[in-house]
Amino acid sequence: MKKFAERVIPLVLFWVIPLISQAQTLNVKITGIRGKSGNLCIAVFKSDYDYRNEKTFLKKCVAKSTLHNDSIMVNISLIPGTYCLTVHDDADCNGRMKYDVLGIPREGFGFSNFYLKRLKKPSFDEFSFTIDQNDVTDI
Repeated sequence: MKKFAERVIPLVLFWVIPLISQAQTLNVKITGIRGKSGNLCIAVFKSDYDYRNEKTFLKKCVAKSTLHNDSIMVNISLIPGTYCLTVHDDADCNGRMKYDVLGIPREGFGFSNFYLKRLKKPSFDEFSFTIDQNDVTDI
């Protein structure tokens, strides 16, 4: 077992350390937040397939009690690539979006770089963005 660990750990570090060193910080500023109770949950998706099937690449929740002037800043480390973000204003802290009888969301939500113009979920391409190496991106 010791020999296995001696061989595997260096290999894992060899592949993981370069990925960590390539990570870029994404500064996400969320505005227009209603109320101060509950959480804001940010979901990061890497592809259209993942977005359509709700398979998050990364999920980060922050308490709305940290609001400053009805906005909040969240920093996320991501390696260069194409992503999209969704934000869910989880007022009741149950981790799920509440809908009315017609299927319209009853809690706040938002998408990266996208203004909702119709009552239809946008496609990945409509609100995706690309992070390049050495970029600082504010959304």
